[in-house]
Amino acid sequence: MIYSEQTPIRFNDPLPTDVDVVVIGGGVVGISTAWYLAKHGVSVLVCDKGRVAGEQSSRNWGWIRQQARDPAELPIVIDSINQWQTIANELDENIGFTRQGVLYTATTDQQLAEYERWLDVATQHQLDTRMLSGAEVDQLVGDKPGQWAGGMFTPSGGMRRRSLVNAVYGQFGNQFTPADGAGHGRTHSTRAGHLRR
Repeated sequence: MIYSEQTPIRFNDPLPTDVDVVVIGGGVVGISTAWYLAKHGVSVLVCDKGRVAGEQSSRNWGWIRQQARDPAELPIVIDSINQWQTIANELDENIGFTRQGVLYTATTDQQLAEYERWLDVATQHQLDTRMLSGAEVDQLVGDKPGQWAGGMFTPSGGMRRRSLVNAVYGQFGNQFTPADGAGHGRTHSTRAGHLRR
């Protein structure tokens, strides 16, 4: 079914009479927040103006990179990638999280020099980032050898290929009750799903 202005999603189920926490936003952050709260016995109502995981959470590339970040961002990014690993281990459903590494390629020595300057930051944060020769990039990429001057590679970098939201629905089964059975609902222009534990 395609929803549009002419066929909007409708919420027909009753809202809970009370919950401990209302989370505004059904993207990866909102659903993750609801999931962690529910794990600790907190009842949660998730409200979203659109589709659950239908905005930026469904459109980003899925990279969870530590590489080439501002040093001030790294502690939270490192914690984030470790949390993704924890979530991947705890859920029964494959969320498509992998630590296959993040590679920045360079076609010039100038680009390589820029990447190399960031290695001090990586070392300070005990990351496994390393510089690669052109031949090492060729071997890793496996396409059109000889085009790279080299690269910077962080093997612990990760990505997720599927929405965490789907995995959370799968984990909680009927404990996570999407408002219309498909993760959507509407009440006073707000879509809602109820998570209870």
